[in-house]
Amino acid sequence: MSFASHVLPVVWLIAGVLALSFVIRPSPRLPVFATRGRALMVLGALGVVALVVGLLTPKAPSPAPRPVAPPPAPTSPLVADRAAVQARPQAYLTLESVTAFRKADGAVLLTGAVVNTTAFPIRDTRLSCRMAKGAAAAGTIGATVADAIPPGGRLIFAAVNLGKVAAPWDRQTCEIAEAKAD
Repeated sequence: MSFASHVLPVVWLIAGVLALSFVIRPSPRLPVFATRGRALMVLGALGVVALVVGLLTPKAPSPAPRPVAPPPAPTSPLVADRAAVQARPQAYLTLESVTAFRKADGAVLLTGAVVNTTAFPIRDTRLSCRMAKGAAAAGTIGATVADAIPPGGRLIFAAVNLGKVAAPWDRQTCEIAEAKAD
């Protein structure tokens, strides 16, 4: 910002207030403000000068709009080979954010998401989890998620009951055991 845009408005404001005060009460000691008419002319002249300077002051260019980032490209194209997908649909599914919880009765609840990387819907996804405590295996349990996963989409599942594990466990390794392609 320049000097004109910071200081001149303050100076004009002060001069305008003084000129207005002389319109209300003229001062015979100052010849410019000796009568109300002269004080009104000074007040009007201040307004016109302020308007002209305001119109002639160059404006700062507005910042360019931020470019909008394009949506992220898919990491891999959708598989469109129907025979390969029908032969091994679980090979085209991935698990994300899988977490297991133990219920009070010993049952294991699984939460997470399955992502379909094919161009075909896949349903009846069977999940299998190997439970372990340290290096000792605690057992393998599984369940089927019957909902269909749309092409290129994701199915979020919550609280899928995998059954009970007799031995104590503190970690799990889950995978997709089988699925059906439509």
